Amino acid sequence: MPNKKVVVQGATLGFKAPVTGSITFVSPPSTKVKAENKGVYKGTVQFTVNTATNTVCTLNAPYSDSFSPQAVKTTVESEKPLREDDEKIVVLNGLDGGGNPCSFSATVIVQDSGQTKVTAG
Repeated sequence: MPNKKVVVQGATLGFKAPVTGSITFVSPPSTKVKAENKGVYKGTVQFTVNTATNTVCTLNAPYSDSFSPQAVKTTVESEKPLREDDEKIVVLNGLDGGGNPCSFSATVIVQDSGQTKVTAG
C-alpha cells in the first residue's frame, strides 16, 4: 500500500462526483501527535454529512457515519491514522424535486489532508 499524507485538523472532506455537498469532522484530532503543528486524526473518525445532492435527490436531514482508516504499517497512539484519499461509501436518504422520498449512494473522501509533509503506509 503506497504512502499517503496523514490527515490533520483543517483537512477537507468532500464527495466524489456526481454528488456535491458539505461534510464536517465530528471526532477531534489527537492532542499529542501532530504534523505541521496540527493534530492528527486517528482510529475511528466520525463525520457528519450536512448537505448533499446528486442530479435527482437531495439529503433531507444530516447523516452521521465514520471512517475506518486504511493504513497498514503506521500507527498513531496505537491506532491507524486517517490518510488523504481514504473514503467511505454511504447511502443517503432525501427527497426528489417532487418531494418524494429517495436515496442515493455517495462516496465521502478526504480531499485534502491539511498538511504536506507527513505520510503513512
